[in-house]
Amino acid sequence: MLFCGLAVLRVHLTNNNEDDAHCDYACQLTEYLFWLVTSAADGNSHRCSLIEHEWDLCTRAKVESSDALGWAIITDPSYKIPTVHPNGVYR
Repeated sequence: MLFCGLAVLRVHLTNNNEDDAHCDYACQLTEYLFWLVTSAADGNSHRCSLIEHEWDLCTRAKVESSDALGWAIITDPSYKIPTVHPNGVYR
């Protein structure tokens, strides 16, 4: 199921990385998961305009509404993927 969703690999990521000839499928998968998880944890909402050349789902709401399969994967509790972006305050 993961690879079916990644076959669609979010056009915004693949198209925006066309200039990086060194980013093969494994690299794209890593970048996709990085952007997906950090945006879903609202770690990118403050810098949407800075990352729009690489990723356009910069907020939790955009990820949830635009990438249903990605959202289902990263919010599946069995994977234990963090849902809150670190802020440096831990106690």
